[in-house]
Amino acid sequence: MVKTAGLDSDDEKLRQAVATEIIERAIGKVPQRNENREITWEDEVIDALRKGELTPERARVLYADVPDLLADFFRKAGVDAAS
Repeated sequence: MVKTAGLDSDDEKLRQAVATEIIERAIGKVPQRNENREITWEDEVIDALRKGELTPERARVLYADVPDLLADFFRKAGVDAAS
């Protein structure tokens, strides 16, 4: 499962968000998308990349098995994928 990579993050908020989303999906509660939507684990990863709390190198290790997702994170965070 793609989301499990976030469980190994050093960021406790990210780990908690990922765990919550996994549990909610397991019980059938799918996050709703709207104007006042909750922040997802993907948003947390993108924000951590923007702030430098998650380095591109660490992100590559965590999401090595999902390069398309990693590229999307880099693009949305405005991070140079080559760095």
